[in-house]
Amino acid sequence: ETISVCDKHRVDGFVISNLTKVRDNINEKDLKGIGPGGLSGKPTRNLSNKLISEFYKKTNSRYIIVGVGGIFSAKDAYEKIRAGASLVQLITGMIYEGPWLIKSINKGLVELLKKDGFANISEAVGADHKNNTENDVDSNEESNNVNNIEENNNTGNNSNQDNQSKA
Repeated sequence: ETISVCDKHRVDGFVISNLTKVRDNINEKDLKGIGPGGLSGKPTRNLSNKLISEFYKKTNSRYIIVGVGGIFSAKDAYEKIRAGASLVQLITGMIYEGPWLIKSINKGLVELLKKDGFANISEAVGADHKNNTENDVDSNEESNNVNNIEENNNTGNNSNQDNQSKA
């Protein structure tokens, strides 16, 4: 539903996804010691990557995707880029690691890009989906996953101050 509305209006992209109340797909180890409310940081990394991948495929890469959620290293950022993010945004990683994290991620990205034979980040955006049909998610399952996550994230109070648990 969201994508069809955006197709009709002048929307350039999506920010996917920082805060979630969905705990189904979060590793139990990551949830240990975290109270109720929204989750951010490392516990959201895999869910965020999955959403980025699904939106990238569902929109045929026609939107800019800003990947957010659980970025603490170059590897974390690179996973989001390969899944379909054109840009990445750091939040919790910056809080815990400090501003020098940016330099570390940039250096690491240069190495990862070279290792995979890419000249720049643009070439790596969505690389996990190019010439790779065996890992495609069934479109009905994909739509259900995206819609369920949108529905769960749009219910209740999403105030960062009151609901955000940091990992």
